[in-house]
Amino acid sequence: MREQISLTRGSRGGVITGLVLLTTLLFTPARPASAGSTPQQIVFPKGADHLPVYGSCQGTRHFIFRANAGQRLEVELNEDSGLPTLSIRTRAGTPVPGAQNTRSFSGNLPDTGEYIIEVTCGDTKDASTTFEINVALPAAKPIEPLKDVSGQYEGDIGAVKVEHHPDGTLQIALIAFYRDHTGELCLTAPLKNNQAQYRKDGCEIDFTFTTDGVTVNQISSDASCGFGLNVTASGIYRKTSPKPADMSQCDGILDQSAQPKAK
Repeated sequence: MREQISLTRGSRGGVITGLVLLTTLLFTPARPASAGSTPQQIVFPKGADHLPVYGSCQGTRHFIFRANAGQRLEVELNEDSGLPTLSIRTRAGTPVPGAQNTRSFSGNLPDTGEYIIEVTCGDTKDASTTFEINVALPAAKPIEPLKDVSGQYEGDIGAVKVEHHPDGTLQIALIAFYRDHTGELCLTAPLKNNQAQYRKDGCEIDFTFTTDGVTVNQISSDASCGFGLNVTASGIYRKTSPKPADMSQCDGILDQSAQPKAK
């Protein structure tokens, strides 16, 4: 609705001032969103699961979307100069494994909620440098509970062993590496909607299982989980064997108290 300005009283100078103000209101273009502004919402048209998103390199740009746990996301950044990179995190700030300072990402998302794609354009301040992000987010299929996630899983930074008990409880042995440093943890946790959560003494780790692997999201720091310097278990581990894992390494040290109550 156009704003109306009444000029019933005042001097000629006041009238001129009012006209200048009116002209400014009507013809001044909106400024582009700044780097610290509210993230731009990504909304897929009805029936579509692919969408190109465009922007210009003016600092850091943020785009937000919503997804379900286990839903597959594919993102590719197109820009000829090679300067911009993208990172993906949850709305709470937790980085998505494998999606930091990269130009493309393809993988399953660990949690249900809002995610932010952050595009960083480096030192360039040239607004003429534009980029395009191709975002694909196929509709999530109904979650089918996995009957047995027992087995051995291997990733680039470590391994996970799982023994699935009839009552739904998982016994998990986790080992991760970073250079000469390691991190090991034995725990128990209930499986619900193909997810397990570990919470104890400041150490927080989430596990999301699929038919062919498990995504581990280490929320807390290396020290909080008793890991070596810079060791993180976050990553995607592919299933290499469905056979029940040998959990003898956890004999006597299995953390029974780490089991959160199922809701």
